[in-house]
Amino acid sequence: GSVTAPNASPDKPIDGPDSTAGLMGKQLGENPQFKQRSEQIAKKIGVSLADLYAIFNIESGIDPKAINKTSGASGLIQWMPQYAPKGTTIDQIRSMTGLQQLEYVDKHFSAQAGKIKSFADMYALVFWPAAVGKPADYIFGAPDMEYAKKVAKQNSGIAKYSQRPDGLIDKAAFDRFA
Repeated sequence: GSVTAPNASPDKPIDGPDSTAGLMGKQLGENPQFKQRSEQIAKKIGVSLADLYAIFNIESGIDPKAINKTSGASGLIQWMPQYAPKGTTIDQIRSMTGLQQLEYVDKHFSAQAGKIKSFADMYALVFWPAAVGKPADYIFGAPDMEYAKKVAKQNSGIAKYSQRPDGLIDKAAFDRFA
């Protein structure tokens, strides 16, 4: 069936049928409905469209159907199954179009908009929300050091920025990566 795009905001609704079904990557990013709604979200949370798209690209390749085989994380910003957006499930996220997922992207970032001071903060809100505003020596996964080692192993692309002898991901390494 056809899906109707959710209204973006009272002043600039996105009308008509959702034209993002089946789109991903560059095609989705250039879709007028997706781009308009993404621009509204970026403006609302005080970031550039390029930064918002960079998050989508890093996390999913701008693919609402992307699923991480290791963690089960899914969608544009790779929601973890146990942290599916309030009022939905990971299976529902996986079945949504890009435009539909943007409503949950909006809620995710809008709730924390005041904490976004940099691209690293914005990315941390997706990757490890507890790290936002923490000092440089904050370790992702601590105090459980076995878990912290697992986090570093599963995220070797970030861990390679660690300057710690144990190779764990700290806030300083994450910021260098971002």
